[in-house]
Amino acid sequence: MLTTPKHQVISSLDYSYPLNSFRSLAFHIDNNFSSQRQFSAADADFYFNYPNRDSAHHYTNLRMSWHDREKHWQIALWGENIFNNTYSSHVIPVSAVALGTPYVRPDKPSLWGVEIIVNF
Repeated sequence: MLTTPKHQVISSLDYSYPLNSFRSLAFHIDNNFSSQRQFSAADADFYFNYPNRDSAHHYTNLRMSWHDREKHWQIALWGENIFNNTYSSHVIPVSAVALGTPYVRPDKPSLWGVEIIVNF
């Protein structure tokens, strides 16, 4: 199994831009970095042929929202893993013994969405 990365850094930036006295735009971006992960001797053989198996992981997320002054409502566009970085995150070698192949799970794909929020 993979061990915990030696380094992990999370950075974010928020910015609000007033459009007029009644509305504004809010921007948010964050980046998550995890350093190279180490493999146990048992997992290294199963992981050998998978792309990005031991590279550092980078994920960038963003959100842009438009809301009124009192924040009674807001409309937001958001994205997670916006550069669609793909990494192999877990390997379970038990299935290799039974089925002849290990179970390898990729990390999260790129996700995009829209939110409409109404506060009462």
